Amino acid sequence: MILTGGKRTVRRSQKEQDQAQRQQLVAQPSVQRAILQMQQTMGNRSTARYLSAQLKNRSAAQAESAQAVVQRMILPIKASFPEMDRKKGSLSEGDKVIYDAIKKRSAVTNESIADPTDEASWIPWNNGALAAIGNEELRIFGHGARFANAEEVAQIDGHTPEQLAEKLINLGLPKKYAGVIYLSGCNTARGEKHGYLGKFYQLIKKHCKNVRVRGNLHSVITRMDGEQAYLDQTRFTINTYQQDKESIVSVERKRTMEAYDLLIQDYRKGTINKEEMEKQSKLLKQQAISDVNSAVSNHENDAYRTDGLVVELP
Repeated sequence: MILTGGKRTVRRSQKEQDQAQRQQLVAQPSVQRAILQMQQTMGNRSTARYLSAQLKNRSAAQAESAQAVVQRMILPIKASFPEMDRKKGSLSEGDKVIYDAIKKRSAVTNESIADPTDEASWIPWNNGALAAIGNEELRIFGHGARFANAEEVAQIDGHTPEQLAEKLINLGLPKKYAGVIYLSGCNTARGEKHGYLGKFYQLIKKHCKNVRVRGNLHSVITRMDGEQAYLDQTRFTINTYQQDKESIVSVERKRTMEAYDLLIQDYRKGTINKEEMEKQSKLLKQQAISDVNSAVSNHENDAYRTDGLVVELP
């Protein structure tokens, strides 16, 4: 390539052209946002290595899957995750459930969010949100809806099997994808081959023939450990589970208040000064939150089972 300016002619090597092209690509605002996301998710070193591998000796068009590495795995079907984060107080009860499920799952894994509603964030990335998914599990969060007392789910957050398959394909799900798509909503595997799961599998395997799909046979929650589970109704009802949970929380709070009262007494006796009292009070609060979460998690794991929940096709 020759650039001419006045009487001077500058010849740029292919290496220099590639470097300039990479700099131009990385300078774009959308790419900068992607890099920031990668740094937060993967760390600075891993991000640098990934970008180097993605951009080395490749054109800008070929390098446009760089953002997708941090936009994969968990796919909320309806609600926009960033918007949910800002507007949780105004969410419907149903969307709050999805929000909390995603947050719990994200807290215990390295999975990231692919948000199909935030289309502007993919410009100019034309490979789609799922283009760089590899063969990792794609976990889809959305409520399974049954109509007219039917056993089988008809929609997942308003999406029929046809609409969901079309959405994933439009989001760039590769034809070579050979991972598992997990429809993690309630009752998504009811009817198995003849229900939502089976219909969705028949449609999506036309696009990626080696794909597998999973669904749930029961109404589920997302436990604090991030796993999908269903209530053991041989031992609990929803009411008894909630009553036991409230009792556990009450006991933990009472124990914390007793410890706090002792702390105040020590301060009043002059055994500890104000600074030490405030320090220990802060530690006590942190420990109380941890203890409540641990107790609730143990109760949840005892009441909500995972065995026999998931059906996989084929």
